[in-house]
Amino acid sequence: MSLGLSLVFTGCSKDDESEKSDNYAEIVAGTYVGSLSMAGNEIVPSATISITRVSDDKVTLTINETLSGLPVGDLPLNVSCEAEVSKDGDTYKITGNTNASIPQLGGEFPVSIAGTIGVSAAGSAAKITITVTMGELPIMVEFTGSKQ
Repeated sequence: MSLGLSLVFTGCSKDDESEKSDNYAEIVAGTYVGSLSMAGNEIVPSATISITRVSDDKVTLTINETLSGLPVGDLPLNVSCEAEVSKDGDTYKITGNTNASIPQLGGEFPVSIAGTIGVSAAGSAAKITITVTMGELPIMVEFTGSKQ
């Protein structure tokens, strides 16, 4: 009887581990703090991105920051984008597309999100590029930070 019970517990444990390892969204979900830069120039020294799990391979990435010191003045970057998460070696890739309303520029503009999150025993480090396309002009803002 004890042999039968040990097999039952062993079987459950392996199933749970396999489910966790495929749940990429849960692994990368959290609050990331870092900085935003454009063309290598830091424009927001203390920025926050929130990543929330939607399903095993989907998240919602949310950023609400104001980009300061731009030639067109200060612009809000308020984006909430559903994104897919995939694993590539030791990193997780996040990709998604949405639209963002920027009233100061007169409308709604396409936004794409692409980035990587490295997960290690020391923590999670993120590098995410947010590209807002205005006509033929893409504006690329890069977030670099770590999970809190």
